Amino acid sequence: MENQYFYVSHKTGTYADALEAVGLAYLLDILMPKNVERIKNIGDCYQITLRKAKALDSWHFDRLQAAPGYPYFKTSKDHTVPEGYLFYDYEKEREKEKRYWENAKKTCLRQENILEPHPKHSLLKNLYIMQAFHSHNRLLHELSQVEPQSFRETIKANVQRYTITSIGNNVETGFSRGQEDTKRKHKVFSPSLAAVQALNPIVGKGFNRSKPKGTGLATVPSAYVDWFTEYLRYIAIHRIANAYNIHDDIKITVLVPANVTLEELDQLSHHFTRIPHYQKSSCQIDIQNSLAMTSEIVKDLFSSLDVGVEKQHKSPQQYIAALSTAYFKSLGTGKGLLNVSTIGLPTWFSIETLQDKELWLQIAREHRSILERLREERLEEAELLFQYRDFLSTGKSITLLHFAVAYGIFVFHEMSRDSKKILERLREELLSKLVISLNRRYSDIINNPGFQAVANAIRRATVSEQYRRARQQDRKPRPYYEVHYTLLTDLKRKAGSKKDAIARLSDFISAYNFENARITEIIARSPDSFRDEEIMRRPSITDQEITQLIHLIDDFGSEPVIVLLIAYGSAKKEG
Repeated sequence: MENQYFYVSHKTGTYADALEAVGLAYLLDILMPKNVERIKNIGDCYQITLRKAKALDSWHFDRLQAAPGYPYFKTSKDHTVPEGYLFYDYEKEREKEKRYWENAKKTCLRQENILEPHPKHSLLKNLYIMQAFHSHNRLLHELSQVEPQSFRETIKANVQRYTITSIGNNVETGFSRGQEDTKRKHKVFSPSLAAVQALNPIVGKGFNRSKPKGTGLATVPSAYVDWFTEYLRYIAIHRIANAYNIHDDIKITVLVPANVTLEELDQLSHHFTRIPHYQKSSCQIDIQNSLAMTSEIVKDLFSSLDVGVEKQHKSPQQYIAALSTAYFKSLGTGKGLLNVSTIGLPTWFSIETLQDKELWLQIAREHRSILERLREERLEEAELLFQYRDFLSTGKSITLLHFAVAYGIFVFHEMSRDSKKILERLREELLSKLVISLNRRYSDIINNPGFQAVANAIRRATVSEQYRRARQQDRKPRPYYEVHYTLLTDLKRKAGSKKDAIARLSDFISAYNFENARITEIIARSPDSFRDEEIMRRPSITDQEITQLIHLIDDFGSEPVIVLLIAYGSAKKEG
């Protein structure tokens, strides 16, 4: 058998499929070192491509049996590691983690030379809690004892299932005719393993008996568990997954490949297990993982000066398609599957130049910094996180704008409650570039002089004046403009009605121009009463600029124009 391509079907609709595909790729890499070129999601299945098809006689079956692709999970209760196999010492790593966090609260870790926890300890600890290692370790024991010839024939038969000639049969039954034929000819290695819900979330749904024999829940019987598929998932879970504690619950997240080499996947997995999470909530984990992986892909893999020429990839999602998750709720005595979901990586715009690359990194850095301060247990902040997660998954400009509006209003209200509280705001320059890249038509709105004039006026009358008042509290009184506390929420509420939106804007513009005239008159009457640095003159909005804005509302509708006004008016403008 000489095949250059192997295929793994999407059978479960969960991360179990990605684990199976990646596990097969790494198994082939052990059998044929440096010969696996890439793994690619081609729609209904994953395609694993070899650099060169090789005859079975050249495959390193002895190497695979000696190093099966994943470590033994050693605990105080299960410490009989098969001779020569790598192992993960859970008790030792648990003590290291405990010591690290105890000392982190007391002293400088660098001075005390405290070792950091193993980067995969969170994953393995949570898998242990979910009892995922019984079959995982049992398989290694059996692999270490099986006769080499039996092992060789079994691996041959099972790998054959993933070739183009067997993929149809594979989808229907999970077994191939080749495997059954091999069982009849040889005493084939076929261990009996239990299904592990942490590796395949849907097996936790239970199993229907033909007749009820009791009230207990049943899992999938071992006879129906494909041991080789489980073996592939054991290999992959150590490479492309991470797990997180959320109070007593557990969330597992897996990288889903799009089109990536094993070297690139190794590099990304290295970063994935080291992403810091300051707010451990379900939505925060999704967002921070997505943005962090985006940054790593852009920073490390788009390294060429001629990105558009030398790379087929144009966005991070063409390396990693998504992050697939399963959330397991604590039920007291165990964990039950609450939901499975997928969070996308951004597809904001193509990366053609180094300027595009730097813009991606700046936007991702700003968004991570802003969002990591939000707490999901607070309703208003949770809504912001949900809105942003929707934007990551959909990539729609209007979803981004709704988040920008909600966040701008949130910051404005928070600072009105506590003048000493400083929250980071979205920068207008980055917001503008991102919005235009998502919807080119919006450039006609954003670059319109009337829009710019009114957006700047909204900013000066809300967030800018609010900040100046907070900064000047302990100084000599100076002439203040009014802070329009209800303006942003009023505009948001009236955005869907052209008549109401224009009426509210008219009231604001009238009041804004009147304030400008009033302050100018106060300063003119007593020019010696104010220092130059205490005087801030604001340009009034002209009739021409008002007309230009009304034309925009006529052309694009009230909602996009008003939403953009609020987003830009509440954003931070440099200079």
